[in-house]
Amino acid sequence: GRACRAKADLATDMFFYFNANASLFYRTPGAPVAIECDYYVTASPTRVWLRYDSIGGLVDHPVRIEDNDVGQWKTVRWYIDDAFFGDRLVSGTDFLIRIPAGTAGYLSRVKIVLPASADWPPFAIDAAGVEWPEGSEALGWRLYGAGELDATNGWSEVTGGIVSTNGSKRYALPSGAQKGFFKMQKP
Repeated sequence: GRACRAKADLATDMFFYFNANASLFYRTPGAPVAIECDYYVTASPTRVWLRYDSIGGLVDHPVRIEDNDVGQWKTVRWYIDDAFFGDRLVSGTDFLIRIPAGTAGYLSRVKIVLPASADWPPFAIDAAGVEWPEGSEALGWRLYGAGELDATNGWSEVTGGIVSTNGSKRYALPSGAQKGFFKMQKP
């Protein structure tokens, strides 16, 4: 057996609801992502749907399940390039996976996959400091700073003075600092 989520009522239940970590999509409506899940269904033909919150509203993506996909764990991956995940679906959720009523269905793993080619996570710089999504650190990104930009200057990781607020990390420039240079980098 495999740990999984099952539909509560086979006759009427159709939906599995999920929230995305808002800090990973900080100020990035239309983020390109993939949503991947492992599913198990007991009948065919049927469909497994992804419904998600996009910049243009609700979007449905069905995947047809054929006879050879029944009775075993399979993986489906939906590629989307207009994710918004603004908590606008039922009960403030961001996406759902639907298996039709009357079909026994199970989900064992659901994840959002960020593109591997991202140059760096979105971050904002203003006169007082730098702000970036809290979830960026889980993906390996760190804030680096330098006082000057020249050939001999080395970048160093900023480790002190960082605070968490509302799903963001913020580094405030030290009092009296006139300038600073920053970048997000994986060590």
